[in-house]
Amino acid sequence: MGPCIVGVDGGGTKSDGVIVDLEGYVKGRFSGGPANYQALGKKGVREALDDLFRRGLEEAGIPKGDIACIVLGMAGVGRAEDEEVIAEVIRSLGWSCRVLCCSDALVALVGAFGNGPGIILIAGTGSICLGRDEAGNLVRCGGWGYLLDDVGSGYFIGQQAVVAGLRAWDGRGKQTRLRSLVEERFGLRSIEGVVRKIYIEGMNREATAGLAPMVFAAADGGDEVAQEIVERAGRGLGEMVKTVAVELGWEGRKVRVSYAGGVFERANAVIPWIHREVAKVSEDVEISPPRFEPSVGAALLGFQELGECVTEGVLKHLALGQERKSSFER
Repeated sequence: MGPCIVGVDGGGTKSDGVIVDLEGYVKGRFSGGPANYQALGKKGVREALDDLFRRGLEEAGIPKGDIACIVLGMAGVGRAEDEEVIAEVIRSLGWSCRVLCCSDALVALVGAFGNGPGIILIAGTGSICLGRDEAGNLVRCGGWGYLLDDVGSGYFIGQQAVVAGLRAWDGRGKQTRLRSLVEERFGLRSIEGVVRKIYIEGMNREATAGLAPMVFAAADGGDEVAQEIVERAGRGLGEMVKTVAVELGWEGRKVRVSYAGGVFERANAVIPWIHREVAKVSEDVEISPPRFEPSVGAALLGFQELGECVTEGVLKHLALGQERKSSFER
C-alpha cells in the first residue's frame, strides 16, 4: 500500500483518528475513548492509545510497517515536557516511525485553515483558543483545565447548571427548570443529592459536561437561567478569541475564526455571543466551520514532518474523504 500517516485528535471525551496515504487518500477512520493526558496520566494514556491504534490498523487493514508518521493532537498536552512524555509512550508501544505530539488546538487550527492565518476556538469537555498570524506566530489563550478555567466548555455549562439548581433550591437563585432536569438526569429525589455525587462519589468531568445539551434545550424552551448560562458561555469563548486577535495585532483588521468541539453542535446558540465580543476589536469578523476536522489537521502536520509537499491534489483527495464521511453520517 505504501507509506501512510496516522492523524489523531485526542479529546477529553473521545478520540478520532484518520489514516491517509501520501496522495491524501483516506484509507481508514477510527475512534475511541478519551485521551487527555492531564486527566488519565501516563499509564492511562498508554492504554488508551494502544487500544486506539490497534483498532485503527485493524479497521483499515493496514500493517504497522506501512505507517511512516503518527501525529497526535491531544487535550492536556500544551507544554514541551508533556509532548516528550507522549512521544515516549508511543515508542514504548513498539512504534519506530516518526512521531509528533502537540496540543489538540494546533491540529484543529491546521485542519481549519491549513497553513494560513486564523483563530481556532475549541469548546468540548474543556476549552482553549489558539491563533496564528501570517508569519506563523502562535498565540494561545485559555486551556488551563476545569479547576482553573475552561470557560464556555461543556464542563462549564454543565457545572453552571448544577450551581443554578442548587441556588434555586436554597433560595439564592431564580427558579429554573435546570433543577428538576439535573434531578432527573442523576435519579435524585432532591438536587441536594448531587453534592454527594460530586464530593463523595467523584462524578467525573465527562458526566458534568454531558449536562450541556440539557442546558441548551432548556434555553430553547425559554428558561431564563439556562439562557443566561448559554450567554455567559458564548461571551467567555468570545473573550478568548478577542484576546488572541489583539495579541496577533488584528484590531481593526479581518479576523477569521473557526471552531471545534461538542459545544459547537449548538453553534447557532453560542456564535452570536462570540461574534459580539470579537466585534469589539474589529468590524470584519468571519466565523465559519473548519475546512477539515482536527484529525485531518493532524495528518497534514504529518506531511510537514515527513517533508512531503501538500499539493492541491492532496487537499482535493482529503476533502473528498471528508465529504464521504459527512454523507455516511447523515
